[in-house]
Amino acid sequence: MQKVFRISVLPLLFIAIFSCNDTKVKQTPEPEIKATQIDTISDIEEIVEEIDTITYDTDYYPIDTLLTTKILIESTFHEDEIDESFLNKEWFALVKNKKEYQLTETKLIAKRIHDVVLDESEKDKTGWKITISSKDTSLLLIEAQPYLSERKIQNYNLPEYIYPQDTVSFSYQNKAYKLFATGGKRKETESSDWYIVWNYKLYLTTTVNGKEVTELLLASPQFDDTMVRILFAGDIDGDEKLDLILDTSSHYNASSPTLYLSKPAEEENKIIKPVGIHTSVGC
Repeated sequence: MQKVFRISVLPLLFIAIFSCNDTKVKQTPEPEIKATQIDTISDIEEIVEEIDTITYDTDYYPIDTLLTTKILIESTFHEDEIDESFLNKEWFALVKNKKEYQLTETKLIAKRIHDVVLDESEKDKTGWKITISSKDTSLLLIEAQPYLSERKIQNYNLPEYIYPQDTVSFSYQNKAYKLFATGGKRKETESSDWYIVWNYKLYLTTTVNGKEVTELLLASPQFDDTMVRILFAGDIDGDEKLDLILDTSSHYNASSPTLYLSKPAEEENKIIKPVGIHTSVGC
């Protein structure tokens, strides 16, 4: 059974990461409230109940502090988003060369740069710029593990988004899989193609040792103008089973690439497990 953390919160809890260019954080639209004369406490309670009609779960999964494999992307970061211990580690890069992907050993190149958001003086350089020695475009940098080796990897095309009540059935390496999601959704506006999603859970189903197994990949009570995205699907760790890279961020001004591998899950008779996540915010 997957370990899901439940966190007690007040009914009206707002968690947001503010953008430096737009301090207005988008929230779930409130239902239209007609003008009402307030005479008693019960009148106030009725209005509050009408405003917040969604009951949010308190389930969050995965929890980044429990994942031990370090991962990164080539980008710029604030000072506290990069641990200097990263510089002494050995790394693999999942790179795209022409039309194919390849897992290759690489060298991490870290350079101190001016952080235009946090540095007070132009002379200050508290930020980080992370690149690699390879000239190919990298999708993800993964801390070296005993089960990783240089190899070509075929990307399996899956839908970028899987919304609540969506089910995607497919075959990978002659093995049947199913991705499906639960939760609530509604259109942002009648004419919009964008959905507001809450109490979201994403699952993966396949057979393990002859038995059908369903495992939780992600749980998030709500999203702020973003949605979980599938970034990559394929055999990263070389066991001919499905591995995934998802962006599990719940806020539009944050990025949370998350690596799910099948090989580390074998000893637990599981399909796949999250092994690494790295969260960074935008400007």
